[in-house]
Amino acid sequence: MPSVLPQLFVALRVGVNVSVIMIVAAEFLAGNSGLGYLIFDSRRIFMNEQMFVGIVAVSLLGVTLAALVTWTGRLLTPWTRTGRS
Repeated sequence: MPSVLPQLFVALRVGVNVSVIMIVAAEFLAGNSGLGYLIFDSRRIFMNEQMFVGIVAVSLLGVTLAALVTWTGRLLTPWTRTGRS
């Protein structure tokens, strides 16, 4: 089990990012609320400032969740850091 943990956290990090993209895409297509709807609706009515706030919020959400998974992976698999700079 310990030898699988580093690859598991890589898969989790990829999965977190893909899930954020899929949720926003679903809100683009069928949502009445949420960040995807905010971005899509703001673009439709030419409210560029509001659209970019939504884009930045989604980006920060993805980066924060990926960093959280990376941090958790490094905390739980300290043996994988040896030899890396």
